[in-house]
Amino acid sequence: MNTKTCTRCGETKPLSEYLTYHGKTEAACKTCKYAYAKQWRDSHREYRNAESREYYAKNRVAIKKKQSDKRISNPNQTLAKRAVDLAQRKGAPKPNQFLCASCGEIAEEFHHWSYEEQHRLSVVPVCRRCHRSHHFTEPNTAFGQNRAVDLSKEPQYHEP
Repeated sequence: MNTKTCTRCGETKPLSEYLTYHGKTEAACKTCKYAYAKQWRDSHREYRNAESREYYAKNRVAIKKKQSDKRISNPNQTLAKRAVDLAQRKGAPKPNQFLCASCGEIAEEFHHWSYEEQHRLSVVPVCRRCHRSHHFTEPNTAFGQNRAVDLSKEPQYHEP
């Protein structure tokens, strides 16, 4: 059995189109699950924002300490991010002017393939999903130097 019928949309899809938890396949396909999650987030935005504000108010000191510790323990990363921010304020292109180096969607973020000083402005344009996937689930995914754009030079980017 390599296919399954989604309980939400009624379409029969391969099992790769379904999420699995603890070895069990979900009843709804990924497309329907993601659409439902987005609809829920959009319809509960005020509630979620209030929760976030409340959490931040209660944990402000701990959050600030964690951010400070990260900046102190990763000075090259902090300097690289600041260099890209400064370059963009001076007219360098934003990520959404490029296509994702991994999936081809419109990029939303830049990935630093190296935090060394000589590579601070050499970044890879990626969409948020691919960037998260690279850092949290597939750290061996190669964005690397071969797909980098140099923000200190005039880059080639897609027409919106």
